[in-house]
Amino acid sequence: LPPRAAPPPTPRRTREAATASPIPAAEIPDPILHPNPRAARRRSREKTTERYPDAAPRLESSAPPPSGARPFRSGAELVVCVEPIDPADGEAFEPVPLGVGDRLVLGRSAEGNDIILPSPKVSRQHAVIERTPAGVTVRDLISRNGVFVGDERIEPDTEVPLTLGRSALIGAYRVVVVSPRNAARRTTSRQRALKD
Repeated sequence: LPPRAAPPPTPRRTREAATASPIPAAEIPDPILHPNPRAARRRSREKTTERYPDAAPRLESSAPPPSGARPFRSGAELVVCVEPIDPADGEAFEPVPLGVGDRLVLGRSAEGNDIILPSPKVSRQHAVIERTPAGVTVRDLISRNGVFVGDERIEPDTEVPLTLGRSALIGAYRVVVVSPRNAARRTTSRQRALKD
């Protein structure tokens, strides 16, 4: 076998050459910013979850509330409005006052419910809305079709806060907690929609 040729010697770099950029400053492009950085972060988290399914989930306790969602004032007068999702299914129920410490049970059965929702999609005792000094919550009473808040089905027997601008879907009905003035506005706009 012929002898191997020795590799060429590597040139020594000076300190100035090591710190100097190989690209002139005028040719370095501006950083490309993502048009939606929040979506980019979410996709990055999803990829990490897919790659490492056993990793602990990220806590979203500091996440901002949904758009339009504001907590109720502690001393505000509130009512519960129940209305069919489809206006053709009939008129809305009479608003029910909700004071601090009040608890309203919603369901299909006439026994044990404060608000009766006559629909086959609603369980006998479907959900409960409760107001405490901390705010208003809705809880699914382990119903068959569940309760949806903000396009997501809530966990059975778990309290979820209801804030201004958020509604709970129970079967074919929408449940909203608002002030009496806003309840009157909702009724007026619904009557106009039914006439049109």
